[in-house]
Parts: sequence; structure tokens; C-alpha cells
Amino acid sequence: MTSTTFTLLLTFSLAANKSAAASHPLDRQRWHRFVTAAHKENADLDSLILQNWLIKDENWPEGLALKLSNEYELSRDLLAFYDQQQ
Repeated sequence: MTSTTFTLLLTFSLAANKSAAASHPLDRQRWHRFVTAAHKENADLDSLILQNWLIKDENWPEGLALKLSNEYELSRDLLAFYDQQQ
């Protein structure tokens, strides 16, 4: 992924409430910015790698990291499907 997209991910992780998994509207907005940027650049980021990074490097609880990585994968799939419909 580009440094810009990684910065969006890092910004999300640093600012988000790690006990609430991005439930605050500003956290959701930062998360959506990251996901859409990853999609636009067709980032080669596997959800398992994202999950491990969230846990090991950013100290997210395992359950929330799993939730976010699953959401990331589903969001990327949905955006790819949308693109195919255009």
C-alpha cells in the first residue's frame, strides 16, 4: 500500500477508541477513509495481515482486531462488486 494509505490506517489506529472498535462517528470516518483509499489503489493488504498488525503493532484487543479485519475484507469485496456493476 502507498504511504498515504498507510498514514490513513495509522491515523485511524492512533485516534480510535480501542475498546469500542471505531464506534464513534469520527473513528468510522477515519476507518472509511482508509478502506476507500486501499480500494482505490487496489492495495495488496490481506485481512489476516491487517489483523496481526492491529494486534501486534497497535495493541488492539484480538476480538476487535478480528472484527475490523473482517469488516475490511467485506468492505473491499463490496467495493469491488460495485466497481464491476459500473
